[in-house]
Amino acid sequence: KSVNVPNFSVGENKDKNIYYYNTQEQQFDLSLLTNADFEPVADGETVEIAGTTYTSQSKATEIGTYYIILQLKDPSNSMWSNGSISNQLFEWKIEKGTPTIKELPVASELSNRNTLGDATLSGGKMIVTNSLENEYEVEGTFTWKKPETVVFTFDSDRTLFDIVFIPLEEDKFNTVTASITIKVLQKQLT
Repeated sequence: KSVNVPNFSVGENKDKNIYYYNTQEQQFDLSLLTNADFEPVADGETVEIAGTTYTSQSKATEIGTYYIILQLKDPSNSMWSNGSISNQLFEWKIEKGTPTIKELPVASELSNRNTLGDATLSGGKMIVTNSLENEYEVEGTFTWKKPETVVFTFDSDRTLFDIVFIPLEEDKFNTVTASITIKVLQKQLT
């Protein structure tokens, strides 16, 4: 009997092998890798393929690529579709997380014909949520997407301007763009 290694790039399980960083340990859903023909080996077991040793790991916290080793349940009567009865690798990943906006920052007031870069952004809060619905604040800064934009009184509290959240840990979190309004005064600020 020929058995296929699971493929999560198409079909009903598309992308179920991709998780997103959220500061907490995540566990791959092993029920997706267990059926009548094969099952995952225990975490920590190793296999050598083409001179490289892989360790089966169904739990991880950090961004990276991880492997789960799959074994045939009955290698005497079945084989993988590639003709082998050796254990096979299944790859899963944790990729950069994308924080969500909990609170938008507030821009300081500007005078007519100033640029957005003249306004200070203060406050704001970005979070990630883990599988238990616990929220964790993501540290970073908000900046204007186009600080050179000139504002006018008719923009006041009406025109939306783009801001960008830049996470402190850019290697773990994606930047996020949002829009806010700003108060523009007719007179010059002193």
